[in-house]
Amino acid sequence: MALRASLVALAALAALAASAEEECASPQDGGADERYIIAWPCDPGECHIYFGQQRKAFPTNFNLARATNRTLVLAPFPWYENQAQQYTNAFKKTASGARPYFTCFSDLFDLSVFNRPLPDGSRLRIIELHKFAEREMAAGRRALGIELAIVSKGIPGRATLDGRTDPETDASTVVVPYPCAEPLEGIALNLSAHGSGELWGLPREQVEVREMRCGYAMLARAWKQAASRPAQFGEMLESPGLFGGKRLVALLGTGHQPHSHAHDAAMQQVSQQLAYAAPLLREAERFIGERLAPLVHSAHEEGGHQSPALPAAGGGYVAVHWRHGDYVPYGHATEVQVLAGKVAEALARLDGCQACPVFLATNCKEQQPLNELRELLYPAPVLVYAPPDGPAGEAFRSEGHRLMVDQAIAARGSVFVRSPRSAVSTFIDVERKRLGLDSPAMSING
Repeated sequence: MALRASLVALAALAALAASAEEECASPQDGGADERYIIAWPCDPGECHIYFGQQRKAFPTNFNLARATNRTLVLAPFPWYENQAQQYTNAFKKTASGARPYFTCFSDLFDLSVFNRPLPDGSRLRIIELHKFAEREMAAGRRALGIELAIVSKGIPGRATLDGRTDPETDASTVVVPYPCAEPLEGIALNLSAHGSGELWGLPREQVEVREMRCGYAMLARAWKQAASRPAQFGEMLESPGLFGGKRLVALLGTGHQPHSHAHDAAMQQVSQQLAYAAPLLREAERFIGERLAPLVHSAHEEGGHQSPALPAAGGGYVAVHWRHGDYVPYGHATEVQVLAGKVAEALARLDGCQACPVFLATNCKEQQPLNELRELLYPAPVLVYAPPDGPAGEAFRSEGHRLMVDQAIAARGSVFVRSPRSAVSTFIDVERKRLGLDSPAMSING
């Protein structure tokens, strides 16, 4: 399948245009002997897990860089138009499901967290992939020359999970090999003679993968064998049978399934300290100030309640995350009537302000259930975020940007109604904790 550069960020990867530096800044510079790792929870040629699931893998992927003392090359987020609306396997067969787009890491998150020291005084070294490509080409090398790429897909069987391996044979301890899939798919297909040759939007002539393997990345087991000590874990990864000191390696499929988790509290903390990029926060605050705050004041004035003082970040409204779309066929979606009852409970916690606004973060694209929810919640107005019309909203129309603005608005509600099983709700909770709004009394399971 062909990889396409994102309209938002990655056109610069193919051309390496000078404007890319303004789009996605990178705070780190490496020396001539620096070693690098690309660690990501999925195959960039076939990554159909949503942004929240990709983000959940960050602690493991940060830990891989720390343990091996490598600079982490931050790959861009893959995403697809009309994603998370139907069964994944069915979506893969559609035109949209075969055409990934990409968004730079710093388009969504503030990278300054990586400048803070870890508890042991060290720092994670990072560089975004497009900046790495620029630097490589400036040095006369290919934009992306990966010496070893390991692709880990699927869930290992019980025999693999329980199998006893020789601790001295580090390669088989960490990665249990299996034949790459036939017919080829994802990165393997892209790099074959019949594929596009593209990788993260870079054209074939700028990409080289000298060796590619497929295997289960048994990182949880290796991390346990290393007694959760980064240095020992790093020694296993850097064994001659694996990374072996190679300059640039890629481990794809890490941190998503439980067998590929490997992190500690320090890496979890770094992940949870990630703030949304400043333009996204400003857009969230604009929406709160222009659309939600006036409704909060109006509701309190009409109800005879004292209008609460609203901080700059918002407040005084109920925020709801309702995972819909693909949750309907999977049987995980909360029914409209049940959700309305939970929201009514949340409104009751706002001093009984039944006309206070409800902000709804959702992937629901069907008008009927949205209309039904509005009818059930009347007189409370239900608002859904949409970017401004015209050029002002252009920066927020791609899937990742819109989602992060959604999450930032939802996190600033006085009461939050979460969607069960959803990583998006999890990270709204993370943001609420970061803002000091994580009181159990102000959160409700939807």
